[in-house]
Amino acid sequence: MGFTVSNASAKTARLLAETGASAATEPGGLEAVPSKAEIALFAVGICLAIIWLIRRIIYPRKLSLAKAPGRANTLTAAPVLILLVTLYLLSSVIMLPLHWSLGLEEVRAMVLAVTLDRIIWIVVSLLVAAECFRFGVRRGMGLSLRHWIYDTLRAAYAYLAIFPFCVGLAWITALLVPEQWVTPHPMLEAMYDLPAAWLVLLVLVTVVLVPVAEEILFRGLLQTMVRRYLRNAWAAVLLTSTIFALMHVATPHHIPALFALSVVIGYSYERSGRLLSPILIHAFFNGVSVAVFLARLL
Repeated sequence: MGFTVSNASAKTARLLAETGASAATEPGGLEAVPSKAEIALFAVGICLAIIWLIRRIIYPRKLSLAKAPGRANTLTAAPVLILLVTLYLLSSVIMLPLHWSLGLEEVRAMVLAVTLDRIIWIVVSLLVAAECFRFGVRRGMGLSLRHWIYDTLRAAYAYLAIFPFCVGLAWITALLVPEQWVTPHPMLEAMYDLPAAWLVLLVLVTVVLVPVAEEILFRGLLQTMVRRYLRNAWAAVLLTSTIFALMHVATPHHIPALFALSVVIGYSYERSGRLLSPILIHAFFNGVSVAVFLARLL
């Protein structure tokens, strides 16, 4: 028999979400009484962030991104923005026939729609990148495992350093915005009643497929296109991060935290010129969020 969360646990989790006690769930999530693991992550993150700030004070040129690796390309605004809007709306279009024609429950239809949607994101984005980057997807856009150990360590450091700031921003924003804006992310909320097989699929999509698809599109295509027009790496990071955060309007109280996360991801892309570190930062973020959410339910 497939595993499902009990009604009592589901109601408790919903109550916590509705009262704002788990308002910081998506940005790595601290509830009213954080676990020891969350406190440890918070403490380690603060220490690493302080170390990073000291290093940037000593070596300020790295913060300027003046020597950020170039990415020769022919990306233009109209196709990239059309692609962004089209792909963003795609899951809703896919979900309708799955729900009505195939008779899938709404939650399961959403999971399957997001799965198909993000696969299409990846395929279409890679086709565009192969056409528009002078040196192709691997050398041009930076979808490479060439320095995977270094990029993995960079991603782990960056995630831990931004973790306390994301949690703090989400918590402060939840206090300031209207109560009805403080809601769990739809992907996390879908975990309440899913059986084991669907829950595993949702976790894989959230932790693996979503980071790969979104980083290829937002960092690989959008940020690169913006940098090409503005000729400034930081301007590209900030504008892309604004768009990235606003695209997550389903959880409005998380927008400031997601903006901060996106700035770190965009900065990492500009510093390395490779997408592995941004993908892993995003994956760590989603993975910890999912783990914390499931731990509270179970």
